[in-house]
Amino acid sequence: MSPGIHVLCIDDDPHYRELTATVLERRDDDLVVTTAETGREVLAIVDGECDTDPDHGIDCVVSDYDMPGMDGLELFAAMQNRNLDVPFILFTGVRSAEIADEVISAGVTDYVRKGTGTGQYDELAARIETAVESHRADRESDRVR
Repeated sequence: MSPGIHVLCIDDDPHYRELTATVLERRDDDLVVTTAETGREVLAIVDGECDTDPDHGIDCVVSDYDMPGMDGLELFAAMQNRNLDVPFILFTGVRSAEIADEVISAGVTDYVRKGTGTGQYDELAARIETAVESHRADRESDRVR
């Protein structure tokens, strides 16, 4: 894995938001997690970084699906409208079968179901790493062409 993966983690539940950030950073020293409570907060972060950093400083977004004001798919669409081209992973308590078609057709990179225990965080960390490495390889391939 390449060093320095900056993850933006969004969840309206402070328990899941902080737990996710803490566990991901403890699992891998290369993961740096910034948290946000709402989609609007994320868009303010993205808009501020877009003004100063053409690569946005974000390598991956991990978002809850069911949030008040703006759900995870609405946030994904808003970020696409801002041309933020980074992996987007939904980390959700909603059963996968209920949202699978919607998530796939929207173009979200991946989704992981929240659960109990630590296995969900191992899976989330692995999917973040895989998605970011694949995205970085695609970008490098595009530059070479």
